[in-house]
Amino acid sequence: EGGSDWNLEIAEAMLVRAFEHMIASAPASRVGFIGQLGDFLHFDSLLAVTPTSKHVLDASSHYKEVVRAAIRVMRRLIDFALHKHESVVVLAAEGNHDLIGGGVWLPEIIKALYENEPRVVVIDSATPYYAYQWGVVMLAFHHGHIKKLESLPLVFAERYASMWGGTTKRYAHAGHYHHEVEKKDVGGMRVTQHPTLAPNDSHSARGGYPANQQTSVITYHERFGKAGETVVTPEMLEAFAA
Repeated sequence: EGGSDWNLEIAEAMLVRAFEHMIASAPASRVGFIGQLGDFLHFDSLLAVTPTSKHVLDASSHYKEVVRAAIRVMRRLIDFALHKHESVVVLAAEGNHDLIGGGVWLPEIIKALYENEPRVVVIDSATPYYAYQWGVVMLAFHHGHIKKLESLPLVFAERYASMWGGTTKRYAHAGHYHHEVEKKDVGGMRVTQHPTLAPNDSHSARGGYPANQQTSVITYHERFGKAGETVVTPEMLEAFAA
């Protein structure tokens, strides 16, 4: 219904190929940031439904297999990044499809796996609003399932007041709706809604929700802010593999 074949194996292979390409195209910066914006797991229990609305979702594997794949993929992405960067910051955000997986156990497992690797820093937050400061740059993240894009600057200005005051270039990143929207300079912050690499499942297709499949690697300079962006799409990955 969504226009593309999709299962756990396809998803894992595409994520790994996409990240390999992103790492190769990124500059050799001192710090690498893995921004996983939520809904990393399409469902978050033994039943393939959304946790709150109970929408029935497509699922090709048992939940245990999904958990194994999620941990395996995040470890591969982090290890890729460690080969490229001196240190790696990891965000595993809460999404509305994985309130427990993304919001609770996945970041805790990552912290446990890399507890003896000082080069890995996992962002920890008791609420689904995450922020990181890089020089005069503030990077803010929220899946988008609770607050709308235009509300994010006020939320982050209140929750991270000292970081807000210590920065001059601020960027908020959200996901949730599977298509790209950029709202420039909303309340002192540039807000972007990012798409996903995954195609629509039957629920999204029947609802008529758009999904432009892509991801990107963004470069931020600690003094000048956003300095570049490289977009990756499934079609590009297929062409590179041919």
